Amino acid sequence: MTLEQIFKYVNYISVKENTGSTLQPQQRNTILEASNISMFNRKVAEAQAYAFANKIGFSEATQSILALREFHVKENITFTAGVFDITTLTNSYAYWGSMVALFNGAYRQIELLTDHDLTVRRSNLISKQLSDYPAATLFGNSLTVYPSNVATAEFFFLKNPIKPVYDYYLNTYQVEVYLVPAATHVLTSGETGSSGETAGTTVTSTTVELEWGTLWHEEFCLEILKRVGINIKDEQLRQYIKEAEGLQK
Repeated sequence: MTLEQIFKYVNYISVKENTGSTLQPQQRNTILEASNISMFNRKVAEAQAYAFANKIGFSEATQSILALREFHVKENITFTAGVFDITTLTNSYAYWGSMVALFNGAYRQIELLTDHDLTVRRSNLISKQLSDYPAATLFGNSLTVYPSNVATAEFFFLKNPIKPVYDYYLNTYQVEVYLVPAATHVLTSGETGSSGETAGTTVTSTTVELEWGTLWHEEFCLEILKRVGINIKDEQLRQYIKEAEGLQK
């Protein structure tokens, strides 16, 4: 679904349920961001629960939560004196997956350690030695690898979902017109852009569609509906969507 379709369904259901209010344009981006973060956190919590129940690592568990597969990424990184700033990643870092580096002529998995575990590794002679089995710590935005002569690595991690944005303009009848991503429109007399632009201005869409896979769009609708005071079950949502689609034909 596009964001336009999602909000058409949400507003249609709000009217049908008569327990919530339709969302005004200025409310949409705020509720989109909140719903996006909430749904991501809930899926991460599902992965944590799955990991605990099955006695597996969190990274492995995230692979079993299908909705999160959209957010698994890999980037090649370069350390400077053993340190890497995660804010320079192309994707916004959320959770550790795994890391592999070519070290002393062989590929080694770099384990993420707490400060306590790192201290044990460095001081306990019977622990795996860092000179043979590199490790890393992450404090704030600084990812530090031990030993510091590890130069590059392949970093697999869970990224944050991109923030969705809904953009539009009002036509001469003050009817909202959705702007698809990257679209441009020259405002004519009586038209107004979403940021108050007036006639003669060329507006460029700031719309960013959902990054969630299509299978999860109905669940995203439910997330928004909860925020306008409506709690319905999946089956009822699907029925409403069918009704709304029928009215649009």
